[in-house]
Amino acid sequence: MSVDIYPHLPGYRTTLRDGHLKFAPPSAATQSVLLIGTALDGPGNDPRRPMTLAQAEMVYDVPSPDFPLVLGWQEAIDAGCEDVRLVRLPGNVAEISVDGKLLAKGRYSGTKYNGIDIVVSASAISFEGLEYDLETDDTTPVSKTLDELIQEMNTDPENIFVRFELEGATSGSSDATDISTGTSTLTGGTDAPANLKTALTNLYELLVDYEVDMVVVLGAYADDGEGYAEQLAEQCATMSQHNRLTVGFMATSPLDDTSLAGVASYYNTVKDLDLNLSVAVEGTTLDGGRYLCITIGDLQFRDRTSANLGLYSAPGAAATAALASTLPGQSAITNKTVPGARSVAYRFSMLQLNELSGKGFITFRPRAGRGVVVVDGPTSADRDSDYVRLSTVRIVGDITAALVAVAEPFIGEPSNQVSRNALHTAVKNVLDSSQETGAIQQYVFTIQASPAEMVQGILNIMLEIVPAFELRKIRTVITLRPEL
Repeated sequence: MSVDIYPHLPGYRTTLRDGHLKFAPPSAATQSVLLIGTALDGPGNDPRRPMTLAQAEMVYDVPSPDFPLVLGWQEAIDAGCEDVRLVRLPGNVAEISVDGKLLAKGRYSGTKYNGIDIVVSASAISFEGLEYDLETDDTTPVSKTLDELIQEMNTDPENIFVRFELEGATSGSSDATDISTGTSTLTGGTDAPANLKTALTNLYELLVDYEVDMVVVLGAYADDGEGYAEQLAEQCATMSQHNRLTVGFMATSPLDDTSLAGVASYYNTVKDLDLNLSVAVEGTTLDGGRYLCITIGDLQFRDRTSANLGLYSAPGAAATAALASTLPGQSAITNKTVPGARSVAYRFSMLQLNELSGKGFITFRPRAGRGVVVVDGPTSADRDSDYVRLSTVRIVGDITAALVAVAEPFIGEPSNQVSRNALHTAVKNVLDSSQETGAIQQYVFTIQASPAEMVQGILNIMLEIVPAFELRKIRTVITLRPEL
């Protein structure tokens, strides 16, 4: 605020305004990772992006190995991802009928909402220390309608326990004082879904048009015979067709017996894992394995949550996806250190690691002075596919996204030689830039349209690229001589 203390004199005046330093949070500098799993609390089938560990715990409650969603968030953040989103697979919601007029339900699914007593007296309804009058005024009592009572209880910010809806009563016609007095107790809530496969199916239907770069499923494993890997491969293939490239990450089951015999038995089981990842998307059969990465091996992480577990072991899928999110497409996860991983819970031999890598699994090993590193970065595609390497898949995804961005402004403009020349230049600039950064080595493309396609307003960009091939071996030949 400025005060003009010399109103009759010409001159310069300055006004200072307080904008309260409002600003939008910065955009994430990494790709996005969506973690799917179970938790003790929180909304179901609704992706959220906590910005701090305290926020994650406030929404989803403290974690445990059986409910790993918050632990997965911590692993992904420690691995460097700046855009970690969580979605909880809901369990059963506790509910009870109150006199056949109201249906009371736990706010979220879970045993946390079991055992809540809803007490109806002649003048109020109460639960968990909250009380709501059934009448509007003590001096001149007027009964609230059930609609008014429900609105009051459901919009109260202190009511984090129960949500109400009409059950047998007719909207707008029943008075709250008509509810019979008595106590009803919520029952039936569970923290985890009764059927994990069904819960994932229901969630995937909601996520089919959701835009995210990587999807990680926690608590469902590729080797348990339930088809979780095939399900995730099909989901990510569909999401990639609908929006942009989406790659799924899933682990094999954790290993409890980490003795030599236990590791050997586990290795013999997982190395022969036979998955049918051929999927049908929009009427086309695809190798869904190109959209899926499977990790084998448990890593040890430091827990900083209020659950205070100390060091704990968990599969490496979340940390690996987060690591990939921090790298440009042409930079493979091969031989990269996994930030946040303190050690491996058990070790495979070099011979076993070689076999697992050849079968298309992502594995880990400790390296002196570096920590835990990713041994290799394959996808689960057929071994003779062009897309057996995650880096190749991501390069093609990056090129596709860049072409969409530069081509989209031409949609709706005249389809003539001028616009085609401009589109040609825009595409060439994208490919030249990708060549300069090392994502591709060579390219050739043409822009084509048949006479019928010209009438329909269709142009085809026919593109061939030579992607960057990651350096995988360095050989040294040493010769001894008596003198040089």
